[in-house]
Amino acid sequence: MLTVDHVAAGYQESRVLHNISLQVERGELVGVLGRNGVGKTTLLKTIIGLLTSQGGTISIDHFNITKTEPEKRVKKGIGYIPQGREIFSTLTVEENLLLGLEAQNTRKPLLPEEVFQLFPVLLEMLQRKGGDLSGGQQQQLAFARALVGNPSVLLLDEPTEGIQPSIVSKIQEVIIQLVKEKDIGIIMVDHNIDFLLENADYLYVLDRGTVILEGKPSSIDVNLLKTHLTV
Repeated sequence: MLTVDHVAAGYQESRVLHNISLQVERGELVGVLGRNGVGKTTLLKTIIGLLTSQGGTISIDHFNITKTEPEKRVKKGIGYIPQGREIFSTLTVEENLLLGLEAQNTRKPLLPEEVFQLFPVLLEMLQRKGGDLSGGQQQQLAFARALVGNPSVLLLDEPTEGIQPSIVSKIQEVIIQLVKEKDIGIIMVDHNIDFLLENADYLYVLDRGTVILEGKPSSIDVNLLKTHLTV
């Protein structure tokens, strides 16, 4: 479904990613692991188009989107939840969600009830400003905003970082549900090794902008994996 083929990317003259290749199919959870600063966030930003690829190709459903603008990539079915959530703090919960509908090729007049089934707390807070929500509530809003766009692939950058344990469990349950029941492909950057080892279909480990280890969790040596994650 989503294929990254020998992609290079970086910031101005500084190259961060070197010939990265990975893929995710519908109904798969793919984990991306690595120490801080090895290129994980850069990878997601390149896939969504916030950074320009300096080589290689990115495609979804065999459609080359390497040179496509971010908003058009969203319309092609890629959802993105960045690290730090980046919701619109001065807009209400409802207004944040309505912005997510812009990803639909045909605008729907109403927000899908399914979003509120996944995150019932948001229904109670529709008229509250995004900036007034707790960190965990903002993360649920960020998820919901991405999901109203009906993505086939979802990019998650540290979705449980800085969130209280009860909400972490909720977010993890939703991730599993989206993969298994909604047939969404997910690429997830996270430091929670145990969750990805237990639930991911495939893992990629990055170091210095390259994939240095990959495979199904059952085939990866956990001790070797941990050596690439510790400072």
